Amino acid sequence: MSNMELWYTENQTNNVNFSMKVKSHLYSKQSDFQKIDIIDTYEFGKVLVIDNWTMVTDERVSLFFEDGIKFVKGKENLYDLIIIDSTDPIGPGEGLFTMDFYTDCFNALTEKGILINQCESPYYPLNSKEMKRSFNKLNSLFPICEAYQYHIPTYPSGHWMFCFASKTFHPIKDLDAAYWNSLGLETKYYNTDLHVGCFALPNYVKAQLIEE
Repeated sequence: MSNMELWYTENQTNNVNFSMKVKSHLYSKQSDFQKIDIIDTYEFGKVLVIDNWTMVTDERVSLFFEDGIKFVKGKENLYDLIIIDSTDPIGPGEGLFTMDFYTDCFNALTEKGILINQCESPYYPLNSKEMKRSFNKLNSLFPICEAYQYHIPTYPSGHWMFCFASKTFHPIKDLDAAYWNSLGLETKYYNTDLHVGCFALPNYVKAQLIEE
């Protein structure tokens, strides 16, 4: 008898699936809000899956299991940096893409504060619609707002966009590349050339971002 293989498949669109071969299914539980699974894969290691969507995890952070919308509301001039690595704007995650939430984040930032958020993909129509909505809201709120791209193989199309929104700093004009490089830090991905390059967007993405 041959051994049966276990695969996890994410349905990214009606016509596109993304699959990973799984070593083992480590955890599965249905909460009041979402279905949570943790799988161990051959190519990507341990993967967090929420409601059948692949997430990115990092063990170097402190986690607060709270409602993000309530957590930031009412806070003023507290944070130098806010990073919003939210789920897609579906169900409970929809509130993390509203003007009210972005305004609360704006108020919670210091005078030199920066906000980073994932704003979907420009490739598939449903994702690009949310990308434009997210970017336009932040662009209307912050004096500086620039979109940049990153390649994530496990996300739909692999081409993903983020927004850099700031009250003071421009992501390229205020980059001190000489200082960063003087630190001699070894990184697997980031370098200052890439920092500048990721803000150089394809024309079709630029066109989408200026559409009403």
